[in-house]
Amino acid sequence: MSQSSEGSASMENLSALVDGELGSEAGARACAQWREDSQTRASWHAYALIGDVMRSEDLASRARKMRDLTVPIGQFITSAISS
Repeated sequence: MSQSSEGSASMENLSALVDGELGSEAGARACAQWREDSQTRASWHAYALIGDVMRSEDLASRARKMRDLTVPIGQFITSAISS
């Protein structure tokens, strides 16, 4: 197995562990990989942060407000350019 696919498999195992979908033996291996490999920890931290942001109602409502503001600004800029 290549290093890239090994890393992908370890991330899938960590994700499955958090979702409660990994058996105890595979879970122990996933935890060991996380403890021993700084790249796995960094990737896991990034994925966890992304998940937290996606689940955050406060951040989601801010994103909706930004989207609602961005559309009129974009229309204004488009009309100003075409004039």
